[in-house]
Amino acid sequence: HRGQGCYTVRSGKEALLALASHYKRSRLTALTLTVGITGSVGKTTTKDAVATMLAERYRVHKSEGNRNSEIGLPLSILEAPIESEALVLEMGINHPGEMMNLALCAKPDVAVITNIGTAHIGNFGSRQQIAQEKMQVARDTGIPVFVDAEENLTSSLPNHLTVGRGGLYQLLALRGQMLACAPNSQTTLPYPLPPKDIAAALLYAIAIGDYLHLSPMQIRHGAKEILPSCGRRREYLARGIRIIDDAYNASLESVRLALELLGKEEGRKFAVLSDLLELGEKSESIHEKVGQQIARVNLDGVYFLGEMVEHVRRGAYAFGYDVHRIHALAPHDHRGCADRILADMHSGDHLLLKGSHKSALFRIREMLCNESSMKEENP
Repeated sequence: HRGQGCYTVRSGKEALLALASHYKRSRLTALTLTVGITGSVGKTTTKDAVATMLAERYRVHKSEGNRNSEIGLPLSILEAPIESEALVLEMGINHPGEMMNLALCAKPDVAVITNIGTAHIGNFGSRQQIAQEKMQVARDTGIPVFVDAEENLTSSLPNHLTVGRGGLYQLLALRGQMLACAPNSQTTLPYPLPPKDIAAALLYAIAIGDYLHLSPMQIRHGAKEILPSCGRRREYLARGIRIIDDAYNASLESVRLALELLGKEEGRKFAVLSDLLELGEKSESIHEKVGQQIARVNLDGVYFLGEMVEHVRRGAYAFGYDVHRIHALAPHDHRGCADRILADMHSGDHLLLKGSHKSALFRIREMLCNESSMKEENP
């Protein structure tokens, strides 16, 4: 088929990965740095933060959105302008063997493993197996890999650099400011310490910037650029109800963090949650842990769209929570959920939407905001 401009390939994915690898090697002649970002939670936030920090020195191209699969990653590389000096690529896995393919295509010079969680654990069997897969980002090449200082499962990497509490790189609160501590330097940042997930992404960006010898001025300016745009959470107001839309993805770790942050708010607090997916035989126990976190933060009400609600209730009940406050709805009953929210909540309340992208919880937010607009137009 060559004469017609067509090629027959054994695998479309393999061909795309090979094409991207060739493009990176032969066309991106100005490229001097590739950073690979992986982890169970926080990949996209960290990728955006690192790209912003590196833009202080380099012409940066980054993966858009969460294009991190065996299709998304090569497409991200192929979209890089030829003048790109640094690539910041998100690398996501959901089955064994995938990370090696991504790493051979991207060939990162520096990598980040944000954490080891339980996302897709049904396909791997254990957190240990997830860690082993994610550590393939280094491909036994000895590249520096920035990891969570409190995660023992990544400590066997030969050239790992620890980030976070007790690590080589730390971010500390200091009289309303932040102090970024690196092995050989300290940088004061005139901003209050942000929420945990954003602080983690910021610290990975600062650590890589310090490792690559960005100046303190560049790091301070990079942090200033990162903070306003970091994170996926978006806030809306509908009938006086503050809606926190964090319904892009969900794992046990990200749900726990989102509920913890919600619990710190003043006033009544509610959450819309959905089933966590691809957990295999661990699904029941993990959903019980979600219920335990609901009890810890003592939410005023929970609307659960999914089939695992009884396991969530069981976990909450074990910690003394009134399970009548956990309302069960069908997996995609967005209309019923929005109606229930409007009946139960009032101005000044806080509502968290947290679920997988497949659960489409954003539709609930759209319904609430649309009806709020209609009420204002027709008082």
